[in-house]
Amino acid sequence: TDAVERYHAYPRPGGCPWPGGWLQGSIAFHGLERYEEELAVAREGLQYWPDHRGLMDVEIRAFVGMGRLDAVDSVLAVMETLPPDPDYDPALSPVWAAQELRAHGYEAEAEAMFAEAIEKFPSRTTDTTSYNLGRAYYYARRWPEAEAALRELSPEFSDNYDHIRLFGVTLAKLGDRDGARAMIERAGSLEGPNLRGRHILAQARITAALGDRDEAIRLLQEAFANGAYYGTWIHVEPALDDLWGYPPFESLMRPR
Repeated sequence: TDAVERYHAYPRPGGCPWPGGWLQGSIAFHGLERYEEELAVAREGLQYWPDHRGLMDVEIRAFVGMGRLDAVDSVLAVMETLPPDPDYDPALSPVWAAQELRAHGYEAEAEAMFAEAIEKFPSRTTDTTSYNLGRAYYYARRWPEAEAALRELSPEFSDNYDHIRLFGVTLAKLGDRDGARAMIERAGSLEGPNLRGRHILAQARITAALGDRDEAIRLLQEAFANGAYYGTWIHVEPALDDLWGYPPFESLMRPR
């Protein structure tokens, strides 16, 4: 609720050189299940950044929340016509849509979209394409394929909190508890001025995938206290699947 108020106070162009107010405001509305307002935020931002893929992802997220699945397909079709963006892999947009479909109970539609998205991934293998393909398999809960894609990354590319989280959770889901614990230790060894609790958040997610709910919640609280962010990732994160319905976790996640 506080984030919604901050969204309304956010400066508009030209006081705002990037669409952060729209993106962050949309997250708050989605968390409050105020999907019509989330859609309005995305469309307001698109007036200034009409080709912004992130804002189109927000549109899709809002449409899924509203149950307007035909509109999801329409936005994805528009995104396929956009010019290339070096900072955004277009293969990921249907992946984000599919994970949102699954989070909102559209299991069959999510499975179909995951399968179609993965089939269209670029055949050329680089660290970036392998990483993104690993993310697609991860959110599709296709753990053996996720492990194979993420394992082949170069050490220079893989030594970051997000890859450690993805790989650690994947190992936990495959029953490799020693490997998952090694990733928890590796996350804890990360240093740097801009981590803001994200390495602790990686530890929390791997710990949750290992089934230690209370320790995972303790780590989530520590991560948030150190600057890690709440967001829509929470309700699509496979590592947290077994925490939903657990009262201490539900209490931590409820809107303030």
